[in-house]
Amino acid sequence: MKKVLGIAMTLAALLAVLSGCQLASESADNGRDWLIGVYLTPEPIKEQVYGEKIVLEDGDWEYTFPGIEGIPFCYAPQPHENGGYSWVCNQTAGVQGSHATMRDGIVTDLEGYFYLTTEQEEHIWYLNPMYWQPDEAVYLKPDQDPFCGSVMDGGSVGIEKSESFTYEIGGNAQTRTKSVVCNVTGMNPVEKIVVVELDQDYQLIEKTELDGDDLPETFAIHRNTNYLLTEHHYSHVHVDREILWLDPRKPLDGEGIDVQRVQELGYFLPDVIELQWK
Repeated sequence: MKKVLGIAMTLAALLAVLSGCQLASESADNGRDWLIGVYLTPEPIKEQVYGEKIVLEDGDWEYTFPGIEGIPFCYAPQPHENGGYSWVCNQTAGVQGSHATMRDGIVTDLEGYFYLTTEQEEHIWYLNPMYWQPDEAVYLKPDQDPFCGSVMDGGSVGIEKSESFTYEIGGNAQTRTKSVVCNVTGMNPVEKIVVVELDQDYQLIEKTELDGDDLPETFAIHRNTNYLLTEHHYSHVHVDREILWLDPRKPLDGEGIDVQRVQELGYFLPDVIELQWK
């Protein structure tokens, strides 16, 4: 089955249900808003911008900021009818992995992983802090400390946004520091993929080169192919090789060639080139 990925995909990762618990923090006591994540943009935003919460057909939801292209990454509290909350992850496929830490029923540490192309020299990225208000409104603040996204191939850098907040539990004030860490890794786009088809005796059937700038959605292979060797060629003479064993008597359900497609904004989305029999 082909992976279904979209720029506006929402990952509904339910962390906890705080049944009957009220959100206890400076947000509730003093009107201070919650830092819930970041919104990565290749262009700066000039002022505070409010977003919209859109409920999708499958029941999931996402935050959007009209007119602003970027990569959202946040864990936001979602209220229940009984007054409790769930913490739910809202991110696009541009975030390839994340985890969060909860203390006293509150998400305090959030970490995500991003892969950016190394082709855009001196490309600047802005990690605009995302805030949640008690009335469920969400807004962005302009990033005051942008970073250069031209990380060397395989190199990584971690960028953190953090702030302290105070809340009450059992009448006692508690102070916590909430942090959002973005781990950014630079990657070179694949220049070409060489696909080698072999029969059961390891004899060559066909060898095909796929252009890295124009990778297909599907790829048809011969019916007598038992072994599929793929070579992902990158710059700096780097090559990744994989071997896939196939049974010509069976359908190719779920089989494919894993790829990373570069998006216009300069980040990668994982995808699969679906295999088909000729």
